[in-house]
Amino acid sequence: DSLQPAVGYNWGAGEKKRVMAIERCCFTASALLSLVSAAVIYLFPGNLASIFMQEASGSFFEGAAAALRLFSFTYLTRWFSFATQSFMLAVEKPVPASLISVSTALVFPVLLVILLWPLGLTGLWLNFAGTSALAAVLAAVILWRVPELGKGKEKQEGIS
Repeated sequence: DSLQPAVGYNWGAGEKKRVMAIERCCFTASALLSLVSAAVIYLFPGNLASIFMQEASGSFFEGAAAALRLFSFTYLTRWFSFATQSFMLAVEKPVPASLISVSTALVFPVLLVILLWPLGLTGLWLNFAGTSALAAVLAAVILWRVPELGKGKEKQEGIS
């Protein structure tokens, strides 16, 4: 989000190369930070849980650590839809940005709650990672279909 002014300014000035350079840095930094976060959460769930649960014991603490481990998978792909949504807003594409936002906040979680219901609490924790993965796929499709970015078809309908 903090790069939106720089991206928007350069987009308005017609500096597509600069926009792409800024976004390349943004996407790379987001990916690296998220992958490191996923690894730390996955490898040290007990240590992280103990920060918030100093007096927890036994199965409750073990459940929290297991939940964190499942939740860590969210970080593998969540960065991509966040970065894409921010990018779409910066380059004056509010419809694709809104589509990512609504899908991530409502459509995908509700769909996955229904699909993962049989897994109980495990399904609830996997919902985050599933939503993240679906949002990443949606973001990739959106990036590919926006013609002004040099990809996809020359004339698009429905994405503005």
